[in-house]
Amino acid sequence: MKNPTLFLFVVVICSLPLKAQEESKPEPSHQIGLQANPFFNELFFDELASGSFSRSLLVFSARYGQQLPVNKKFTVGGEFTWWQTTSRDDMGYLNLNLGPWARYSLYSFGGIHFFTESSVYATYYNNKVSIFGEMETIDGFDWGYYVAPGINFKSSESRWSLDLLWKFSTEPLIDNRRNVFSFKINYHF
Repeated sequence: MKNPTLFLFVVVICSLPLKAQEESKPEPSHQIGLQANPFFNELFFDELASGSFSRSLLVFSARYGQQLPVNKKFTVGGEFTWWQTTSRDDMGYLNLNLGPWARYSLYSFGGIHFFTESSVYATYYNNKVSIFGEMETIDGFDWGYYVAPGINFKSSESRWSLDLLWKFSTEPLIDNRRNVFSFKINYHF
C-alpha cells in the first residue's frame, strides 16, 4: 500500500461502529415518581354513583430517588405528600408529609420487581372539625414512619415504571387510616 496513513484512517473509521456497539448504555440510577388522584374510598364510589360530590379527597405525591452505587438493590431519596379533603361545608383535612425514604429490592423476574420500603416523615396537619356543633381548627406538627411491601413493574428497555404498594404507618395517612394502598408512576434517568 502506497499510503499507510490513509490505510490507518480507513481502519479506524470502519472500527468506530463496532466500538459503539460494544459499549452498553449505563442503567439509569435516578428516578422521579409522581402520584395525583382522588382517594378511591367507599365515599368516592358512593358519590360517583349518585353524581353528587359533597366531599372529595385529593392525593398528590412527588419523590426523587437514587440507587446506591455500592449496592444496586438499595434506593434512597426524599418524598413530599399532600392530601386534602374538600367539602361543601367548612369541614376538611389537610396533611403535608415530608421525609426521606429507602427501598430494598427483594426479588426480580422479568419486568416484575418485589420490594420493601420505609420512610420517616414529618407531618403538618390542619383539620377543621365540628366539636359539639362548633367548628374548630386543629393544627400542628407530628412525626411518623411507614413500612410498605410493594411490586414494581418495569421493562428493561423502558424508562417508565409503576409502583404498587401498601403502606402501614404509625400515624394516620389518608382518610384517617393507618394503612393505605398507594401507587407511583416513575421516570428513570
